[in-house]
Amino acid sequence: MSGHRLRVAVLGTLRAWLDDREVALGPARQRAVFAALAIRATAARPATRGELIEAVWGQAAPASADGSIHTYISGLRRTLEPGRTRWSTGGLLMSDAAGYRLRLDGDALDARLFGCLHEKARSRWLAGDAGGTIEILERALALWSGEALTGVPGPHAEALRTSLTRQRVLAQELRAEALLAHGGHEDLVPELTVLVREHPLREPLWRLLMTALHRGGRTTEALDTFRTAREVLRRELGTVPGPELIEAHRRILTGDPAATPPAEAGPRHRARPGGVAHVSVRHGDDAPDFRGRRPEIARLRQFADDVVAGRGRTVWVEGEPGIGKSELLAAALGDVAGRGCHLAWAAASELGPPVPLQVFTEGLGLASAAGAEQALAHVERLCASAPLVLVVDDLQWADEASVLLWNRLSAVTHRLPLLLVAASRPSGRREDLARVRRAAELRGLEVLTLEPLAPADAEALTEDLVGGRPGPRLRSLTGRAAGHPLYLREVTTALVQAGAIELENGVAELRDDTALTVPGSLLGAVDRTLAQLDEVTREAARRAAVLGTEFGLVPVAASMGLQPSALLGAFGALMELGVVVDAGTRLAFRHPLLRWAVYHEIPTAERAAWHRRAAEVLADTGAGIEPVARQLTAVPAEVDDWVTGWLAEHHAALAVHAPSVAATLLRRVLDESPPAGPHREQLLAANVRVPSGPAREPHDPAHDLERAAQPHPTAPGRTPRRADPTRAAARPGCDDAPGTPSSWSPRRPSPSLGRGVPGRAARRTHRATPIGHAGEPPWLVKPAEGGHGAARGHGKHAHPPVEERPEQAGNPRVPPGGRPATAT
Repeated sequence: MSGHRLRVAVLGTLRAWLDDREVALGPARQRAVFAALAIRATAARPATRGELIEAVWGQAAPASADGSIHTYISGLRRTLEPGRTRWSTGGLLMSDAAGYRLRLDGDALDARLFGCLHEKARSRWLAGDAGGTIEILERALALWSGEALTGVPGPHAEALRTSLTRQRVLAQELRAEALLAHGGHEDLVPELTVLVREHPLREPLWRLLMTALHRGGRTTEALDTFRTAREVLRRELGTVPGPELIEAHRRILTGDPAATPPAEAGPRHRARPGGVAHVSVRHGDDAPDFRGRRPEIARLRQFADDVVAGRGRTVWVEGEPGIGKSELLAAALGDVAGRGCHLAWAAASELGPPVPLQVFTEGLGLASAAGAEQALAHVERLCASAPLVLVVDDLQWADEASVLLWNRLSAVTHRLPLLLVAASRPSGRREDLARVRRAAELRGLEVLTLEPLAPADAEALTEDLVGGRPGPRLRSLTGRAAGHPLYLREVTTALVQAGAIELENGVAELRDDTALTVPGSLLGAVDRTLAQLDEVTREAARRAAVLGTEFGLVPVAASMGLQPSALLGAFGALMELGVVVDAGTRLAFRHPLLRWAVYHEIPTAERAAWHRRAAEVLADTGAGIEPVARQLTAVPAEVDDWVTGWLAEHHAALAVHAPSVAATLLRRVLDESPPAGPHREQLLAANVRVPSGPAREPHDPAHDLERAAQPHPTAPGRTPRRADPTRAAARPGCDDAPGTPSSWSPRRPSPSLGRGVPGRAARRTHRATPIGHAGEPPWLVKPAEGGHGAARGHGKHAHPPVEERPEQAGNPRVPPGGRPATAT
């Protein structure tokens, strides 16, 4: 008998057939067991005996329930397979240690066939084929013969009955939309009149009935229908009509013959129960690709499937500003109203004083004076009519009363068909928000943390935005966004709008003359992040941005006239917000674009003074010559005695390993210092000796983008360390270790070592030799002149100074043992 094909119908009275012969399924509770097994036939695992007990009795199972399940299974086996032996494990109703499974083909259950046809009809509707939509839906609705699972007892059957009825109404609504598009409004009025009486809380049915009446010339009845719908919603739910119903009413009042025309293929779908904020989602070819977010979208849609089936859940989506939280939720959940759910979308605001419960009263369409108990009761009523998806965006801005109400709603998701979703930035210093999250975690909170996009996804997104495969220069530049979708989009958009990208043979590349500016939206996102902080912390971030992408705590504190310990709390807050990360003995902005945007928060008129202050601080903390010089050339400041004196002391060493910076600084100081200045003659002579060639452009933070081959390694794909920022005090913002003698700072290998200096280069080296001898030992200078033998002769004189300063033996400039590297 096991070779026979089983078919099952649940869209009406529960029935089953073996081939063409209907079989009797036995008493009511045995039928409930059969219904549970039929619905789970394609599940990943068998139904356990405990799950079958839950399906039949719920929480009120008697002590004899276990034995009763065994009896019902035996009765079903006798009905389905009368020739089955006692110890058989195969056949139509299989069992093993894991539980029970009914062997049922995918198309042999009418509910599953109905669902497939409904999905096909929706696809035809989105493609603009109203006629095809009608034909498919009429086949689907013909599968119904009455109320689903008529007469079958138990909580599982009741929940399934509710879910299937909801799906049937959705199909009827879509068929009515398609018939209206086909001009079938007259035939729809009787059918819709019955449906609104059976389902009075379904706003789409009221809208469709109003439209059909109006198109048939029965405008007065259409307006009366709106008044009836408004009264029903007020009385039953305490809400007002939603925007689609109001728009239909407006069109009728203005005499628009279209009166809410059917949506076009690929519409922006607005979904809301009465008074609930809507969200717009794009479908079809116009939809964003959401590169790198497909796993998160899939998880959220699975949660939506669960709530449609009656299982509530709490979800927390976390990520920094601009990472794509709102867009992700809109893409994953924006169409749940089309699946029979209420969709409530609330958003907290950082603007203005917080009003208690404002998030929920506005989001749920309640009166502003409504309290927490009224909001809870309203959610209960919504869940009684259909599953509810309730999204609270930007929860970090919500008032304390709203946060507490969110916690209470989280506690009831286990017993209500409620999908409660919070979107939040890292909670930072909001202890109430942190406590609520911890409480939700104890109840099984699902957490989705949005990280920056992986490099491959970021490159693919760039290709989508510019219409071609990124070339090396464009890829290097957009890589500075470190996978941040907002930053990447805004930087790319700014380049496109400026005409800075050229397309050739499918490759998008930057023009050679491209000058990049900070996009306004990037500045806005950074400003919103820093707005959460006190002024001292904001200034600390800006002072750090002056120093560079990586920086030390000591020079930041010194530039503000504070002790490093005074800024531990400030940088702790910046680390919590993801602005700054731990980079070992130093701190760093999470990626260069973030530092760039923070830098541009400094008023232009103040930048020169800030760089001048940073230069002096770096010099006082032993940061080395190059970092000081770059601060002095970043934004030209007034040349004062300190700048002149510092350059007079360090010009020789600076000219050796940063000649272009030295040339720029020398020329500016000579141009702006008085003719009778104390160091003028010395600097004039130094200017003559500096190697010729174009001077480097004045420093700007944007140059870091062009120089850096990769964003900071703590950006995508790596969790930043959250160590105490005191570690950064161990090393100032420089390359030289503290205490390095000034005579050692310039003794770094020249870039020209080992390359030879033939021809014109040799003459330049000869001119520069006095500078080298002024600050360099012969064993380092001679190879630049081609005198390798002489260099070896002088090499032995380098050893005694090392032996005399054992504390410098570990300096990375000199290998262990005090022996310098031999020049080749």
